[in-house]
Amino acid sequence: MKSTWIMAPILASLNIGVSSCTSEPEGSACPATGARLYVTSTGIVTLNGDVVDVNAVKEALANIDPPPTVACYSRDAAAGEPHPATSQVIDAIIAQQLPVAFYTDNTFKIAVKME
Repeated sequence: MKSTWIMAPILASLNIGVSSCTSEPEGSACPATGARLYVTSTGIVTLNGDVVDVNAVKEALANIDPPPTVACYSRDAAAGEPHPATSQVIDAIIAQQLPVAFYTDNTFKIAVKME
């Protein structure tokens, strides 16, 4: 499986959107051992499909058992400015020291390839 992995601080500092990337459809779905994090344009955060209060996302991610091997991350309207809740999601990923795989949408089936 060919995936692009990048550390969360780079995402936060560069504010990279899907418009500067290409997709990688084959074999790039988020693995079963991944934590699927999605942020909507209105700031709603989901973790593995369940809505999580933005103030509790760090604790919710830390309490996944067994611990995830990767953070599969996506956000609504990736080409635009991220919702402020995004920074708390990124902080939670950093706190768990997880590698990050970026995805085109909340299905987590197509990884984003950084160019």
